Amino acid sequence: MGGFFYVPTAFAGIFGPSNFEECVLDKMKGQAPNLIYMAKAACLKAFPPKPSEGVIADDRIKYTWCKSEYDSVAVCIDQTPTNVTITKVEGLFFEDDCGAKQQSKPGITATAAKPWYGTTYKFELPAAKRGCAIFTFYGIEK
Repeated sequence: MGGFFYVPTAFAGIFGPSNFEECVLDKMKGQAPNLIYMAKAACLKAFPPKPSEGVIADDRIKYTWCKSEYDSVAVCIDQTPTNVTITKVEGLFFEDDCGAKQQSKPGITATAAKPWYGTTYKFELPAAKRGCAIFTFYGIEK
Protein backbone atom coordinates (compact mmCIF):
# COMPACT_ATOMS: atom_id res chain seq x y z
CA MET A 1 0.00 0.00 0.00
CA GLY A 2 2.15 2.80 -1.20
CA GLY A 3 0.93 6.25 -1.81
CA PHE A 4 2.21 9.37 -3.36
CA PHE A 5 1.57 12.68 -1.74
CA TYR A 6 2.25 15.99 -3.43
CA VAL A 7 3.24 18.84 -1.15
CA PRO A 8 3.25 22.19 -2.94
CA THR A 9 6.27 24.42 -2.33
CA ALA A 10 4.47 27.72 -2.84
CA PHE A 11 2.02 28.46 -0.07
CA ALA A 12 1.01 31.99 -1.07
CA GLY A 13 -2.42 30.96 -2.34
CA ILE A 14 -3.15 28.78 0.69
CA PHE A 15 -1.90 30.94 3.57
CA GLY A 16 -2.33 34.38 2.02
CA PRO A 17 0.02 36.70 0.13
CA SER A 18 3.66 36.93 1.16
CA ASN A 19 4.52 40.25 -0.52
CA PHE A 20 2.97 43.42 -1.97
CA GLU A 21 2.51 42.07 -5.50
CA GLU A 22 0.82 38.85 -4.35
CA CYS A 23 -1.42 40.91 -2.08
CA VAL A 24 -2.63 43.10 -4.97
CA LEU A 25 -3.29 40.05 -7.15
CA ASP A 26 -5.16 38.37 -4.31
CA LYS A 27 -7.34 41.43 -3.61
CA MET A 28 -8.11 41.97 -7.30
CA LYS A 29 -9.47 38.46 -7.96
CA GLY A 30 -12.97 38.91 -9.32
CA GLN A 31 -12.91 42.70 -8.81
CA ALA A 32 -13.45 45.48 -11.30
CA PRO A 33 -10.20 47.01 -12.64
CA ASN A 34 -11.08 50.45 -11.22
CA LEU A 35 -10.63 49.03 -7.67
CA ILE A 36 -6.88 48.57 -8.19
CA TYR A 37 -6.09 51.74 -6.21
CA MET A 38 -8.04 50.51 -3.20
CA ALA A 39 -6.28 47.14 -3.40
CA LYS A 40 -2.86 48.82 -3.59
CA ALA A 41 -3.68 51.08 -0.62
CA ALA A 42 -4.72 48.09 1.49
CA CYS A 43 -1.61 46.15 0.46
CA LEU A 44 0.69 49.09 1.27
CA LYS A 45 -0.57 48.88 4.84
CA ALA A 46 0.07 45.14 4.97
CA PHE A 47 3.44 45.32 3.16
CA PRO A 48 4.95 48.80 3.65
CA PRO A 49 8.05 49.58 1.55
CA LYS A 50 11.38 49.34 3.32
CA PRO A 51 13.16 52.67 3.73
CA SER A 52 16.21 53.06 1.54
CA GLU A 53 19.66 54.08 2.65
CA GLY A 54 20.89 57.50 1.58
CA VAL A 55 23.29 60.29 2.44
CA ILE A 56 22.41 62.22 5.60
CA ALA A 57 23.49 65.85 5.60
CA ASP A 58 26.36 66.23 8.05
CA ASP A 59 24.96 69.51 9.40
CA ARG A 60 22.13 67.45 10.93
CA ILE A 61 24.55 65.26 12.87
CA LYS A 62 26.75 66.31 15.78
CA TYR A 63 29.98 64.34 15.87
CA THR A 64 33.59 64.49 17.03
CA TRP A 65 36.76 62.87 15.80
CA CYS A 66 37.15 60.98 19.05
CA LYS A 67 39.82 58.30 19.04
CA SER A 68 43.17 57.69 17.46
CA GLU A 69 45.15 54.53 17.91
CA TYR A 70 48.17 53.27 16.06
CA ASP A 71 46.14 51.39 13.43
CA SER A 72 42.79 53.16 13.49
CA VAL A 73 40.86 56.38 13.95
CA ALA A 74 37.23 56.82 14.97
CA VAL A 75 34.39 59.30 14.80
CA CYS A 76 31.87 59.46 17.66
CA ILE A 77 28.28 60.42 16.95
CA ASP A 78 27.09 62.76 19.69
CA GLN A 79 23.60 63.48 18.38
CA THR A 80 21.39 62.57 15.41
CA PRO A 81 17.82 63.53 14.57
CA THR A 82 15.34 61.13 16.19
CA ASN A 83 14.06 59.94 12.79
CA VAL A 84 17.54 59.02 11.46
CA THR A 85 19.42 55.74 11.86
CA ILE A 86 23.05 55.90 10.75
CA THR A 87 24.19 52.73 8.96
CA LYS A 88 27.74 53.62 7.92
CA VAL A 89 30.22 56.48 7.74
CA GLU A 90 32.74 57.16 5.00
CA GLY A 91 35.82 59.22 5.74
CA LEU A 92 38.28 60.98 3.47
CA PHE A 93 41.48 61.41 5.47
CA PHE A 94 44.37 63.79 4.78
CA GLU A 95 47.75 64.21 6.46
CA ASP A 96 47.69 68.02 6.64
CA ASP A 97 45.27 70.17 8.62
CA CYS A 98 41.91 70.91 7.00
CA GLY A 99 42.87 74.59 6.75
CA ALA A 100 45.93 73.87 4.60
CA LYS A 101 45.92 75.62 1.23
CA GLN A 102 46.92 72.39 -0.47
CA GLN A 103 47.18 68.84 0.84
CA SER A 104 50.67 67.39 0.44
CA LYS A 105 49.33 63.92 -0.49
CA PRO A 106 46.03 62.66 -1.86
CA GLY A 107 43.43 61.63 0.68
CA ILE A 108 42.70 58.08 1.79
CA THR A 109 39.07 56.92 1.73
CA ALA A 110 37.85 54.44 4.32
CA THR A 111 34.43 53.12 5.36
CA ALA A 112 33.26 52.31 8.86
CA ALA A 113 30.20 50.10 9.26
CA LYS A 114 27.68 50.53 12.07
CA PRO A 115 29.15 49.26 15.33
CA TRP A 116 27.49 46.38 17.18
CA TYR A 117 26.77 48.76 20.03
CA GLY A 118 27.40 52.40 20.80
CA THR A 119 27.94 55.25 18.41
CA THR A 120 31.68 55.02 17.66
CA TYR A 121 32.52 54.33 14.02
CA LYS A 122 36.03 52.95 13.67
CA PHE A 123 38.18 53.30 10.56
CA GLU A 124 40.92 50.71 10.09
CA LEU A 125 43.78 52.84 8.78
CA PRO A 126 46.99 54.17 10.28
CA ALA A 127 46.26 57.14 12.53
CA ALA A 128 49.71 58.62 12.27
CA LYS A 129 49.72 62.02 10.58
CA ARG A 130 45.94 62.30 10.13
CA GLY A 131 45.30 66.01 10.37
CA CYS A 132 41.98 66.33 8.53
CA ALA A 133 38.93 64.17 7.90
CA ILE A 134 35.81 64.80 5.86
CA PHE A 135 32.93 62.48 6.76
CA THR A 136 29.91 61.34 4.76
CA PHE A 137 27.09 59.81 6.78
CA TYR A 138 24.72 57.21 5.36
CA GLY A 139 21.50 56.15 6.97
CA ILE A 140 17.78 55.59 6.90
CA GLU A 141 15.24 58.33 7.55
CA LYS A 142 11.95 57.17 8.96
